[in-house]
Amino acid sequence: MTPSQIHALLDAHRLRPNKALGQHFLADNNMAAHIVRLAGVQPDDHVVEVGPGLGSLTLALCDAGAHVRAVELDQRLAAVLAEVVHDRTVDVVVADALEVDWPAVLGDHDRWTMVSNLPYNVATPVVIRALETAPMIEHFLVMVQREVGERLAAVPGTKAYGAASVKVAYYAQADIVGTVPPAVFVPKPKVDSALVRLHRRSAPAVSTADPERMFELVRAGFATRRKMLRRTVGAALDLTPGERAEQVFQRAGIDPSARAETLTLAQWAALAHAESTGTVPETHVIAHAKLTLSLHVTGTRTDGYHNLEMLVVPLSEPCDELVIRPAGTASIAVSGPYAGRVPTDDTNLALRAARALGADVAIEVHKGIPPGAGLGGGSADAAAVLAAAPAVAGVDLQRFDLDAIAATLGADVPFSLRSAGAMRVRGVGDELARVILPELSVVIATPPFGCATVDVYRAWDDLGGPVGDTVDIDGLPPLRNDLEPAAHHVEPRLVAFKAAVEDAAGKPAILAGSGSSYAVIVRTDAEAQTTRARIADAVDGQVVVGHTVDAGVRPRP
Repeated sequence: MTPSQIHALLDAHRLRPNKALGQHFLADNNMAAHIVRLAGVQPDDHVVEVGPGLGSLTLALCDAGAHVRAVELDQRLAAVLAEVVHDRTVDVVVADALEVDWPAVLGDHDRWTMVSNLPYNVATPVVIRALETAPMIEHFLVMVQREVGERLAAVPGTKAYGAASVKVAYYAQADIVGTVPPAVFVPKPKVDSALVRLHRRSAPAVSTADPERMFELVRAGFATRRKMLRRTVGAALDLTPGERAEQVFQRAGIDPSARAETLTLAQWAALAHAESTGTVPETHVIAHAKLTLSLHVTGTRTDGYHNLEMLVVPLSEPCDELVIRPAGTASIAVSGPYAGRVPTDDTNLALRAARALGADVAIEVHKGIPPGAGLGGGSADAAAVLAAAPAVAGVDLQRFDLDAIAATLGADVPFSLRSAGAMRVRGVGDELARVILPELSVVIATPPFGCATVDVYRAWDDLGGPVGDTVDIDGLPPLRNDLEPAAHHVEPRLVAFKAAVEDAAGKPAILAGSGSSYAVIVRTDAEAQTTRARIADAVDGQVVVGHTVDAGVRPRP
């Protein structure tokens, strides 16, 4: 509708915009069509519109082929709207969006989109109430006062970030996708409007036993924005006898001198958890070693990386165990027999994975996979962080392509992240295909020295691209590791180590990845244990028995 048509309708029905109801009627057909396009409305979609007014946006939705349910509080406008859309697929419902029973009004369909020019004075509670009580509304495109839009989509550390921002982030990903000038409304408001798009999450962004208690703490924190948390939230904490607020903040990993606008959603959840349980929320993940049964180098890329074709399996042992907790910033600590050989700076793949996600988590790794052994321990740790950190830190996965991040971290990370058992891995580790292999028992022997992967690949290039020897094992395709000659060149002690392993086992040994571990494949666990004992007597280093499993990373049972 044009401004003249809006004025004509108002005059014909002796109506005036009600300021108390925040009525500003959209009067620009191009803007109405633009909003519908931004909302992604398709023919036969079911759209709920709150505050349709005189129907400008309603008609644009109908033109896109949508079935519209229009919820209007003002009975006078509802009567006019019914006349405007009398020949369209529109159901007009006279109701207050702040009180309406959404499941009753929208229960005849499972999936809805809300597209609305929301009244300025109730926009925030309408959106939040719909998020809380209308799970069938999966997507939103709402026009609101610009300041309100900035609050709905605000992130921690910004001026607009507040209690409403936290609650919206719990349910949905919100983004401002456009602004709207006052000129397209009748009457013209005194401020610009914002178009906010929200996508409901399949599950809340963080796990908390009592969301309402978490939001009570959020409201307490933002009640006086400029005060420190120890004075705002600290006074609202439900403390046990003898307990101090500082103890709760410490358990949650939160600085009590910080202010509410600096806390992420995950930190609010951690605070509520620490208050109610006396503990810190955390998740435990097992990261399994990977064994490269076969590795063919098929070429060198222009970017310096090598194209590979590998047959890879995840093993039950050795493995790392990770504990991931929300924190103020990403950090990593390493324990276990190999802790001294694992970096904790920006070269650590697990820490890089957390930072790539923007996940503020504290990572603790107990290393059971020896570094530099060709077993993919660092890659497995990074995959575990990619799999588990988003839920702990409240990261919206819709913003990330985990597979793309995994590929940038290292060639073995995509396998550890997506492995469903044995996989054929190609390219630079980013092409995965399931392979059916029999269950295997494997004895892994790791010497007390390692090989740097970069050195092995450089040696492979310098040696002119040698091809490894083929090993035949019943029930498996021919196996070959093209990096073995280069690994022996980089670390000559591997030649004697391999010979000792094969003599003790009476079977061929396969180099794991770029080295330095060797694997002996056997058929039964009993045979594996006997073979492990013989190899352990013959060589120095770690010797363990592993079995093929169906995932590279998994939650700890």
